[in-house]
Amino acid sequence: MRMFLDTNILLDVAQGREPFFETSSKVVSHCHRDGVQALISWHSMATIFYIVSKSWGAERSKTYLTDILSWANLAPT
Repeated sequence: MRMFLDTNILLDVAQGREPFFETSSKVVSHCHRDGVQALISWHSMATIFYIVSKSWGAERSKTYLTDILSWANLAPT
């Protein structure tokens, strides 16, 4: 199965945004744990970095994005 992850799902998880955190976390866990081919857009990566780096700083943000790319793939354009 392939699943496209929207920017907001990854931001919900990264920032613990309620009321969506629990559901978004389950979606991400399902992709990460159950071998679902997760796809994200390249511009989601840029948007996520821009938003989370404001509060986390560049290094932590890069680590988060690197972790995402360990179990998800960039969608072909």
